[in-house]
Amino acid sequence: SASKMAGNLRAQELIEFPKYGYITLTPMGKKLGEYLVQRHETIGRLLCLINGTQDELEEVEKIEHFLSPRTVLNIRKFLEQQEKK
Repeated sequence: SASKMAGNLRAQELIEFPKYGYITLTPMGKKLGEYLVQRHETIGRLLCLINGTQDELEEVEKIEHFLSPRTVLNIRKFLEQQEKK
């Protein structure tokens, strides 16, 4: 359920969830969320580049959870090099 997931996120200190209040991200939660969005966009850009397509959402969602932060960073560096050419 949603309240169980909110409890899990609160236990990981990713959100603040006061009783009868609004759910807000902690600084750590915001940082993690920003990384997840960046990871998703980076992998999508790579797959679109190598497949010559405009959208690779399904493929991105299949693989994004299996890549390390190091690999995502190196993909981003590779894409930046390609854009300079």
